Amino acid sequence: MSDKQNPVEEHKFWPTQPVAHDSKSGPRQILDIKKEEVAKKAIPTPVYLKFDTIDYNVQEKLQELTEYLANNYVGDSKGKSRFGYSYEFMHWWLSSQSNNISVGLRVTHTSPDLSEEQKLLIADLKEGELVGYISGVPMTYQYNSLKSVGQSVDFLCVHHALRTQNIAPLLIQEITRRSYKQGIFTAVFTAAFTAKQENPTIPRMLVSQYYHRLLNPVKLAQCKFAQKPHQMSERDFEFHYKLPYVQTTKQKNFRLSTKADSEQILSLLTSYQEQNYKVQQHFDIKLFQKMFRNIENVIQCFVYEFQGKIIGFCSFYVVDTQMLDPEINKYHKFIRNGYFYHYAVAQGQTEIDLQQMMTMLMHEMKKAKVDVCTCLDICKNRELIEKLQMDGGDGRLSYHTFNLDWGTELKHEDLGIVLV
Repeated sequence: MSDKQNPVEEHKFWPTQPVAHDSKSGPRQILDIKKEEVAKKAIPTPVYLKFDTIDYNVQEKLQELTEYLANNYVGDSKGKSRFGYSYEFMHWWLSSQSNNISVGLRVTHTSPDLSEEQKLLIADLKEGELVGYISGVPMTYQYNSLKSVGQSVDFLCVHHALRTQNIAPLLIQEITRRSYKQGIFTAVFTAAFTAKQENPTIPRMLVSQYYHRLLNPVKLAQCKFAQKPHQMSERDFEFHYKLPYVQTTKQKNFRLSTKADSEQILSLLTSYQEQNYKVQQHFDIKLFQKMFRNIENVIQCFVYEFQGKIIGFCSFYVVDTQMLDPEINKYHKFIRNGYFYHYAVAQGQTEIDLQQMMTMLMHEMKKAKVDVCTCLDICKNRELIEKLQMDGGDGRLSYHTFNLDWGTELKHEDLGIVLV
Protein backbone atom coordinates (compact mmCIF):
# COMPACT_ATOMS: atom_id res chain seq x y z
CA MET A 1 0.00 0.00 0.00
CA SER A 2 1.09 3.53 -0.73
CA ASP A 3 1.40 6.27 1.86
CA LYS A 4 0.23 8.86 -0.66
CA GLN A 5 -3.15 10.37 0.28
CA ASN A 6 -6.00 10.05 -2.19
CA PRO A 7 -8.05 13.07 -3.35
CA VAL A 8 -11.58 13.67 -2.06
CA GLU A 9 -13.87 10.78 -2.94
CA GLU A 10 -17.64 11.14 -3.04
CA HIS A 11 -19.68 8.19 -1.89
CA LYS A 12 -23.44 7.83 -2.16
CA PHE A 13 -23.85 5.33 0.66
CA TRP A 14 -22.03 6.61 3.75
CA PRO A 15 -23.67 10.07 3.92
CA THR A 16 -26.96 8.22 4.55
CA GLN A 17 -25.52 6.38 7.56
CA PRO A 18 -25.25 7.45 11.24
CA VAL A 19 -21.64 8.58 11.03
CA ALA A 20 -20.47 12.20 11.18
CA HIS A 21 -20.18 13.62 7.67
CA ASP A 22 -17.06 15.78 7.92
CA SER A 23 -14.19 16.52 10.27
CA LYS A 24 -16.01 19.57 11.71
CA SER A 25 -19.08 17.62 12.79
CA GLY A 26 -19.64 17.51 16.50
CA PRO A 27 -20.05 14.40 18.63
CA ARG A 28 -23.00 12.22 17.62
CA GLN A 29 -25.27 10.58 20.15
CA ILE A 30 -26.55 7.03 19.81
CA LEU A 31 -29.71 7.00 17.70
CA ASP A 32 -32.88 5.93 19.48
CA ILE A 33 -33.83 2.84 17.49
CA LYS A 34 -37.11 1.13 18.34
CA LYS A 35 -36.86 -2.62 17.76
CA GLU A 36 -40.50 -2.84 16.65
CA GLU A 37 -39.72 -0.41 13.81
CA VAL A 38 -36.86 -2.53 12.45
CA ALA A 39 -37.71 -4.37 9.23
CA LYS A 40 -38.55 -8.01 9.88
CA LYS A 41 -37.41 -9.19 6.45
CA ALA A 42 -33.97 -8.97 4.87
CA ILE A 43 -33.29 -5.89 2.79
CA PRO A 44 -34.00 -6.21 -0.96
CA THR A 45 -31.21 -7.52 -3.17
CA PRO A 46 -30.72 -7.79 -6.93
CA VAL A 47 -32.59 -10.80 -8.32
CA TYR A 48 -29.35 -12.76 -8.78
CA LEU A 49 -28.48 -12.58 -5.06
CA LYS A 50 -30.01 -13.88 -1.85
CA PHE A 51 -28.97 -13.52 1.78
CA ASP A 52 -27.92 -16.50 3.86
CA THR A 53 -26.85 -17.04 7.45
CA ILE A 54 -23.46 -18.75 7.52
CA ASP A 55 -23.59 -21.19 10.43
CA TYR A 56 -20.01 -21.31 11.72
CA ASN A 57 -20.90 -24.34 13.88
CA VAL A 58 -21.48 -26.43 10.75
CA GLN A 59 -18.11 -27.70 9.54
CA GLU A 60 -18.95 -27.57 5.82
CA LYS A 61 -20.27 -24.01 6.06
CA LEU A 62 -17.24 -22.75 7.98
CA GLN A 63 -14.88 -24.52 5.58
CA GLU A 64 -16.68 -22.87 2.66
CA LEU A 65 -16.33 -19.46 4.33
CA THR A 66 -12.64 -20.03 5.07
CA GLU A 67 -11.94 -20.91 1.43
CA TYR A 68 -14.02 -17.96 0.19
CA LEU A 69 -12.03 -15.49 2.30
CA ALA A 70 -8.75 -17.14 1.26
CA ASN A 71 -9.66 -16.46 -2.38
CA ASN A 72 -11.29 -13.04 -2.07
CA TYR A 73 -10.28 -11.20 1.12
CA VAL A 74 -7.67 -8.51 1.68
CA GLY A 75 -4.52 -8.74 -0.44
CA ASP A 76 -1.81 -6.45 -1.71
CA SER A 77 -2.49 -4.18 -4.69
CA LYS A 78 -0.22 -6.24 -6.97
CA GLY A 79 -1.96 -9.55 -6.29
CA LYS A 80 1.20 -11.10 -4.84
CA SER A 81 -0.20 -11.95 -1.40
CA ARG A 82 -3.48 -12.29 0.48
CA PHE A 83 -4.54 -12.94 4.06
CA GLY A 84 -5.32 -16.59 4.77
CA TYR A 85 -7.38 -16.88 7.94
CA SER A 86 -7.46 -20.52 9.02
CA TYR A 87 -10.55 -22.62 9.73
CA GLU A 88 -9.51 -22.79 13.40
CA PHE A 89 -9.07 -19.02 13.57
CA MET A 90 -12.49 -18.30 12.08
CA HIS A 91 -14.15 -20.74 14.47
CA TRP A 92 -12.39 -19.13 17.44
CA TRP A 93 -13.48 -15.63 16.47
CA LEU A 94 -17.01 -16.32 15.26
CA SER A 95 -17.96 -18.73 18.07
CA SER A 96 -16.85 -16.38 20.84
CA GLN A 97 -20.41 -15.11 21.37
CA SER A 98 -23.66 -17.04 20.99
CA ASN A 99 -25.36 -14.06 19.30
CA ASN A 100 -22.68 -13.37 16.70
CA ILE A 101 -24.00 -12.32 13.29
CA SER A 102 -22.66 -14.10 10.20
CA VAL A 103 -24.22 -12.85 6.95
CA GLY A 104 -23.54 -14.25 3.50
CA LEU A 105 -24.74 -13.42 0.00
CA ARG A 106 -25.22 -16.24 -2.50
CA VAL A 107 -25.75 -16.31 -6.24
CA THR A 108 -29.03 -17.58 -7.63
CA HIS A 109 -29.71 -18.30 -11.30
CA THR A 110 -33.35 -19.30 -10.76
CA SER A 111 -35.16 -15.95 -10.88
CA PRO A 112 -37.32 -15.51 -14.01
CA ASP A 113 -36.58 -11.78 -13.82
CA LEU A 114 -32.87 -12.11 -14.58
CA SER A 115 -31.81 -9.73 -17.35
CA GLU A 116 -29.38 -10.78 -20.06
CA GLU A 117 -26.78 -8.47 -18.51
CA GLN A 118 -27.24 -10.12 -15.11
CA LYS A 119 -27.05 -13.60 -16.63
CA LEU A 120 -23.73 -12.65 -18.20
CA LEU A 121 -22.49 -11.15 -14.92
CA ILE A 122 -22.99 -14.39 -12.98
CA ALA A 123 -22.39 -16.86 -15.82
CA ASP A 124 -19.15 -18.16 -14.30
CA LEU A 125 -20.59 -18.41 -10.77
CA LYS A 126 -22.28 -21.58 -9.54
CA GLU A 127 -25.80 -21.70 -8.16
CA GLY A 128 -25.62 -20.96 -4.43
CA GLU A 129 -21.97 -19.85 -4.58
CA LEU A 130 -20.92 -17.54 -1.76
CA VAL A 131 -20.14 -14.08 -3.17
CA GLY A 132 -20.40 -11.77 -0.17
CA TYR A 133 -19.82 -11.91 3.57
CA ILE A 134 -19.78 -9.78 6.72
CA SER A 135 -19.66 -10.66 10.43
CA GLY A 136 -20.40 -8.96 13.71
CA VAL A 137 -19.22 -9.99 17.17
CA PRO A 138 -20.94 -8.13 20.05
CA MET A 139 -18.45 -6.56 22.44
CA THR A 140 -18.82 -4.09 25.30
CA TYR A 141 -17.05 -0.81 24.60
CA GLN A 142 -16.52 2.21 26.79
CA TYR A 143 -15.81 5.55 25.10
CA ASN A 144 -15.14 8.19 27.76
CA SER A 145 -18.31 8.00 29.89
CA LEU A 146 -20.38 6.23 27.22
CA LYS A 147 -20.62 2.46 27.67
CA SER A 148 -22.52 0.26 25.23
CA VAL A 149 -22.62 -3.14 23.59
CA GLY A 150 -21.51 -2.72 19.99
CA GLN A 151 -20.71 -4.94 17.04
CA SER A 152 -17.10 -5.62 16.17
CA VAL A 153 -17.74 -5.67 12.43
CA ASP A 154 -15.17 -7.62 10.44
CA PHE A 155 -14.51 -9.71 7.33
CA LEU A 156 -16.53 -7.57 4.91
CA CYS A 157 -15.68 -9.31 1.65
CA VAL A 158 -17.19 -9.19 -1.86
CA HIS A 159 -16.30 -11.70 -4.59
CA HIS A 160 -13.77 -10.19 -6.99
CA ALA A 161 -16.14 -10.78 -9.95
CA LEU A 162 -18.84 -8.55 -8.43
CA ARG A 163 -16.88 -5.65 -6.99
CA THR A 164 -18.34 -3.11 -9.41
CA GLN A 165 -21.92 -3.97 -8.41
CA ASN A 166 -22.18 -1.93 -5.17
CA ILE A 167 -22.75 -5.03 -3.05
CA ALA A 168 -20.88 -3.97 0.11
CA PRO A 169 -23.66 -1.53 1.14
CA LEU A 170 -26.17 -4.41 0.98
CA LEU A 171 -24.10 -6.42 3.45
CA ILE A 172 -23.64 -3.41 5.74
CA GLN A 173 -27.36 -2.60 5.73
CA GLU A 174 -28.33 -6.21 6.42
CA ILE A 175 -25.93 -6.63 9.34
CA THR A 176 -27.23 -3.30 10.66
CA ARG A 177 -30.83 -4.56 10.45
CA ARG A 178 -29.97 -7.82 12.20
CA SER A 179 -28.02 -5.96 14.89
CA TYR A 180 -30.93 -3.61 15.52
CA LYS A 181 -33.22 -6.62 15.90
CA GLN A 182 -30.89 -7.89 18.64
CA GLY A 183 -30.95 -4.51 20.37
CA ILE A 184 -27.37 -3.66 19.35
CA PHE A 185 -27.24 -0.17 17.84
CA THR A 186 -23.53 0.69 17.63
CA ALA A 187 -20.44 -0.73 15.95
CA VAL A 188 -16.69 -0.40 15.64
CA PHE A 189 -14.95 -1.29 12.39
CA THR A 190 -11.76 -0.66 10.45
CA ALA A 191 -11.07 0.25 6.83
CA ALA A 192 -7.92 0.53 4.75
CA PHE A 193 -9.27 2.70 1.92
CA THR A 194 -10.20 5.61 4.21
CA ALA A 195 -6.67 5.64 5.66
CA LYS A 196 -5.46 6.87 2.25
CA GLN A 197 -8.06 9.64 1.87
CA GLU A 198 -7.21 13.25 2.70
CA ASN A 199 -10.90 13.95 3.35
CA PRO A 200 -12.20 10.51 4.30
CA THR A 201 -15.54 9.20 3.09
CA ILE A 202 -16.16 7.97 6.64
CA PRO A 203 -14.84 10.17 9.50
CA ARG A 204 -12.15 8.38 11.47
CA MET A 205 -11.37 7.83 15.11
CA LEU A 206 -7.75 7.63 13.99
CA VAL A 207 -5.41 6.32 11.30
CA SER A 208 -2.97 3.68 12.51
CA GLN A 209 0.17 2.29 10.90
CA TYR A 210 1.46 -1.28 10.87
CA TYR A 211 4.88 -2.04 12.38
CA HIS A 212 6.83 -5.27 12.01
CA ARG A 213 9.59 -7.05 13.90
CA LEU A 214 11.34 -9.65 11.73
CA LEU A 215 11.65 -13.03 13.45
CA ASN A 216 12.61 -15.10 10.39
CA PRO A 217 14.41 -12.44 8.34
CA VAL A 218 15.93 -14.69 5.65
CA LYS A 219 12.56 -16.24 4.77
CA LEU A 220 10.94 -12.78 4.79
CA ALA A 221 13.59 -11.49 2.39
CA GLN A 222 13.04 -14.50 0.12
CA CYS A 223 9.31 -13.68 0.16
CA LYS A 224 10.11 -10.02 -0.66
CA PHE A 225 8.48 -8.92 2.58
CA ALA A 226 11.79 -7.49 3.79
CA GLN A 227 14.95 -6.41 2.01
CA LYS A 228 18.36 -7.75 2.97
CA PRO A 229 21.22 -5.31 2.37
CA HIS A 230 23.24 -6.54 -0.63
CA GLN A 231 26.53 -6.45 1.25
CA MET A 232 25.15 -8.43 4.22
CA SER A 233 25.30 -12.23 4.37
CA GLU A 234 22.22 -14.23 5.35
CA ARG A 235 23.97 -15.22 8.57
CA ASP A 236 24.61 -11.59 9.48
CA PHE A 237 21.05 -10.69 8.51
CA GLU A 238 19.74 -13.33 10.92
CA PHE A 239 22.09 -12.09 13.64
CA HIS A 240 20.96 -8.48 13.15
CA TYR A 241 17.41 -9.48 14.06
CA LYS A 242 18.29 -11.91 16.83
CA LEU A 243 15.95 -11.36 19.76
CA PRO A 244 17.41 -9.84 22.93
CA TYR A 245 18.42 -12.16 25.74
CA VAL A 246 15.93 -12.57 28.58
CA GLN A 247 17.14 -13.25 32.10
CA THR A 248 16.55 -16.84 33.20
CA THR A 249 14.86 -15.66 36.40
CA LYS A 250 12.34 -13.70 34.32
CA GLN A 251 11.74 -16.63 31.96
CA LYS A 252 10.88 -18.91 34.89
CA ASN A 253 8.05 -16.59 35.90
CA PHE A 254 6.62 -16.40 32.37
CA ARG A 255 4.25 -19.18 31.36
CA LEU A 256 1.17 -20.09 29.33
CA SER A 257 -2.04 -19.01 31.00
CA THR A 258 -4.61 -21.51 32.24
CA LYS A 259 -8.34 -21.28 32.85
CA ALA A 260 -7.61 -21.07 36.58
CA ASP A 261 -5.83 -17.75 35.94
CA SER A 262 -8.87 -16.14 34.31
CA GLU A 263 -10.21 -14.06 37.19
CA GLN A 264 -6.79 -12.65 38.09
CA ILE A 265 -6.01 -11.83 34.46
CA LEU A 266 -9.39 -10.23 33.83
CA SER A 267 -9.05 -8.04 36.91
CA LEU A 268 -5.56 -6.97 35.80
CA LEU A 269 -6.64 -6.32 32.20
CA THR A 270 -9.73 -4.32 33.22
CA SER A 271 -7.70 -2.12 35.58
CA TYR A 272 -5.01 -1.60 32.95
CA GLN A 273 -7.58 -0.53 30.34
CA GLU A 274 -9.28 1.88 32.74
CA GLN A 275 -5.96 3.45 33.72
CA ASN A 276 -4.58 3.83 30.20
CA TYR A 277 -7.25 4.12 27.49
CA LYS A 278 -10.13 6.46 26.69
CA VAL A 279 -11.68 3.80 24.44
CA GLN A 280 -11.79 0.48 26.26
CA GLN A 281 -12.94 -3.03 25.47
CA HIS A 282 -14.53 -4.87 28.38
CA PHE A 283 -14.93 -8.60 28.91
CA ASP A 284 -17.02 -10.57 31.34
CA ILE A 285 -15.51 -13.78 32.68
CA LYS A 286 -17.43 -16.03 30.26
CA LEU A 287 -16.33 -14.13 27.16
CA PHE A 288 -12.79 -13.75 28.47
CA GLN A 289 -12.41 -17.50 28.92
CA LYS A 290 -13.66 -18.10 25.37
CA MET A 291 -11.51 -15.43 23.74
CA PHE A 292 -8.30 -16.04 25.66
CA ARG A 293 -7.99 -19.81 25.64
CA ASN A 294 -4.82 -21.16 24.09
CA ILE A 295 -5.33 -22.63 20.61
CA GLU A 296 -2.29 -23.72 18.62
CA ASN A 297 -1.64 -21.53 15.56
CA VAL A 298 -4.57 -19.28 16.52
CA ILE A 299 -3.99 -17.52 19.84
CA GLN A 300 -1.45 -17.84 22.64
CA CYS A 301 -1.78 -16.19 26.05
CA PHE A 302 0.91 -15.83 28.72
CA VAL A 303 1.15 -14.57 32.27
CA TYR A 304 4.00 -13.30 34.39
CA GLU A 305 3.58 -14.69 37.89
CA PHE A 306 5.65 -13.29 40.76
CA GLN A 307 5.39 -14.49 44.35
CA GLY A 308 2.12 -16.26 43.61
CA LYS A 309 0.43 -13.27 41.97
CA ILE A 310 -0.13 -12.55 38.28
CA ILE A 311 1.34 -9.12 37.54
CA GLY A 312 1.62 -9.37 33.76
CA PHE A 313 -0.48 -10.69 30.89
CA CYS A 314 0.09 -10.70 27.13
CA SER A 315 -1.26 -12.48 24.07
CA PHE A 316 -0.84 -12.80 20.32
CA TYR A 317 -2.97 -14.18 17.52
CA VAL A 318 -1.78 -15.81 14.30
CA VAL A 319 -2.80 -15.07 10.70
CA ASP A 320 -1.02 -16.42 7.65
CA THR A 321 -0.35 -14.38 4.52
CA GLN A 322 -0.57 -16.52 1.38
CA MET A 323 2.24 -16.14 -1.14
CA LEU A 324 0.53 -15.92 -4.56
CA ASP A 325 3.60 -15.12 -6.65
CA PRO A 326 4.40 -18.44 -8.42
CA GLU A 327 8.16 -17.97 -8.07
CA ILE A 328 7.91 -17.41 -4.32
CA ASN A 329 5.19 -20.03 -3.83
CA LYS A 330 7.60 -22.72 -5.07
CA TYR A 331 9.56 -22.31 -1.85
CA HIS A 332 7.23 -20.62 0.65
CA LYS A 333 3.45 -21.08 0.68
CA PHE A 334 2.82 -18.46 3.35
CA ILE A 335 4.27 -16.02 5.85
CA ARG A 336 3.09 -16.56 9.42
CA ASN A 337 2.17 -13.31 11.19
CA GLY A 338 1.93 -12.98 14.96
CA TYR A 339 -0.09 -9.94 16.04
CA PHE A 340 0.07 -8.31 19.46
CA TYR A 341 -3.38 -8.73 21.01
CA HIS A 342 -4.33 -7.60 24.53
CA TYR A 343 -1.79 -7.12 27.31
CA ALA A 344 -1.47 -5.59 30.77
CA VAL A 345 1.09 -5.05 33.50
CA ALA A 346 0.33 -4.26 37.12
CA GLN A 347 0.96 -0.69 38.19
CA GLY A 348 3.34 0.18 41.02
CA GLN A 349 5.62 -2.87 40.72
CA THR A 350 9.20 -3.00 39.42
CA GLU A 351 9.59 -6.74 38.80
CA ILE A 352 8.54 -6.65 35.12
CA ASP A 353 7.87 -3.91 32.59
CA LEU A 354 5.97 -3.98 29.31
CA GLN A 355 9.10 -4.08 27.13
CA GLN A 356 10.53 -7.10 28.97
CA MET A 357 7.23 -8.95 28.84
CA MET A 358 6.64 -8.32 25.13
CA THR A 359 10.22 -9.40 24.37
CA MET A 360 9.46 -12.71 26.04
CA LEU A 361 6.25 -12.88 24.01
CA MET A 362 8.26 -12.51 20.78
CA HIS A 363 10.49 -15.38 21.91
CA GLU A 364 7.31 -17.46 22.23
CA MET A 365 6.22 -16.35 18.75
CA LYS A 366 9.50 -17.58 17.33
CA LYS A 367 9.05 -20.94 19.08
CA ALA A 368 5.59 -21.12 17.45
CA LYS A 369 7.17 -20.73 13.97
CA VAL A 370 5.91 -17.15 13.54
CA ASP A 371 7.91 -15.35 10.85
CA VAL A 372 7.09 -11.74 11.70
CA CYS A 373 5.67 -9.96 14.74
CA THR A 374 3.17 -7.25 13.77
CA CYS A 375 1.25 -4.53 15.56
CA LEU A 376 -0.58 -1.28 14.92
CA ASP A 377 0.62 1.89 16.65
CA ILE A 378 -2.35 1.90 19.04
CA CYS A 379 -2.66 0.95 22.72
CA LYS A 380 0.80 1.29 24.29
CA ASN A 381 2.52 -0.08 21.19
CA ARG A 382 4.16 3.25 20.33
CA GLU A 383 6.20 2.92 23.51
CA LEU A 384 7.46 -0.46 22.28
CA ILE A 385 8.13 0.08 18.57
CA GLU A 386 11.65 1.49 18.79
CA LYS A 387 12.63 -0.53 21.86
CA LEU A 388 11.65 -3.79 20.17
CA GLN A 389 13.43 -2.95 16.89
CA MET A 390 10.20 -2.76 14.87
CA ASP A 391 10.13 -1.24 11.38
CA GLY A 392 7.29 0.79 9.90
CA GLY A 393 5.29 -0.98 7.21
CA ASP A 394 3.39 0.36 4.22
CA GLY A 395 -0.02 -0.67 5.56
CA ARG A 396 -2.38 1.74 7.27
CA LEU A 397 -5.76 1.16 8.85
CA SER A 398 -8.49 3.57 9.97
CA TYR A 399 -10.73 2.94 12.99
CA HIS A 400 -14.36 4.02 12.65
CA THR A 401 -17.50 4.01 14.77
CA PHE A 402 -21.11 3.56 13.69
CA ASN A 403 -23.83 5.40 15.63
CA LEU A 404 -21.40 6.31 18.42
CA ASP A 405 -20.44 9.61 20.05
CA TRP A 406 -16.91 10.00 18.70
CA GLY A 407 -16.02 13.73 18.52
CA THR A 408 -12.52 14.55 17.27
CA GLU A 409 -9.81 12.08 16.29
CA LEU A 410 -8.21 10.22 19.18
CA LYS A 411 -4.58 9.95 20.11
CA HIS A 412 -3.24 6.52 19.25
CA GLU A 413 -2.38 5.69 22.85
CA ASP A 414 -6.01 6.35 23.87
CA LEU A 415 -7.38 3.42 21.86
CA GLY A 416 -7.58 0.06 23.64
CA ILE A 417 -9.59 -1.84 21.01
CA VAL A 418 -7.87 -4.49 18.90
CA LEU A 419 -9.84 -5.95 15.98
CA VAL A 420 -8.62 -9.02 14.09
